[in-house]
Amino acid sequence: MLDGTDLIKLIKKACMDTIIDYQLSDVIIGKVIKDNPLSIAINQKLLLDKDDLILTKAVIDWTEKIEINWVTSTESAPESHSHSLNGEYEIKHKNALRINDKVILIKKLGGQQYIVLDKMESA
Repeated sequence: MLDGTDLIKLIKKACMDTIIDYQLSDVIIGKVIKDNPLSIAINQKLLLDKDDLILTKAVIDWTEKIEINWVTSTESAPESHSHSLNGEYEIKHKNALRINDKVILIKKLGGQQYIVLDKMESA
């Protein structure tokens, strides 16, 4: 028959086994070793390719539409004048990963894929 202490130990062990089985997420640092096709090294033995990775906007090139309504003017010049920039424009964010970029990754639940969150600042 189990006493209270044994029952608590058994419940704790079952909880810890469940946590280990679920392989809860980890934050990991990786290094881009190839950019086309993308390959990121976690360590000497683990290389991740595009099928293992989920990329955020922080690490890809992407285009965004913006609307600008802007007028500049100079009144201090001998002849005052102004310029305007109005309308919808597209801007391209150039965030694609490059060789030797260090990146922050999160291992998804179960460990099958990694989310690439962002690049790390170069020292």
